[in-house]
Amino acid sequence: MQKPTILVTGANGKTGGATISQLLAKGYPVRALVQRADHRSELLAKRGAKVVVGSLEDITDLHTAMSGVQRAYFCPPLEPGTLRRASLFAATGGSLTGVTVSAADAESVPPFPSEIEYVKLSAPL
Repeated sequence: MQKPTILVTGANGKTGGATISQLLAKGYPVRALVQRADHRSELLAKRGAKVVVGSLEDITDLHTAMSGVQRAYFCPPLEPGTLRRASLFAATGGSLTGVTVSAADAESVPPFPSEIEYVKLSAPL
């Protein structure tokens, strides 16, 4: 059985990079979405990830990154605009069979009240 291709956002960061290392070690095909090409993205490509340069705020970039992908690990920067990025990601990822979201708990995130309140209110009771 062929393993699904997994998109990892925030791939040049600590969490995204570590996730890619684990996925590649387990033989998963990985697509890495990075904001800019640099030495970190070159290393990801050398290790076997297919690197796509793009923005979580550009729907065209997201469509390109998700083309042919079955699953995704959404690891956005925790800063103002995260809810907007998540909405765009969700709107683009209609054909995905699984999505994992990486985020710190609300207590450790800097105070962006509208986004934190939304996360708390939308969580299951």
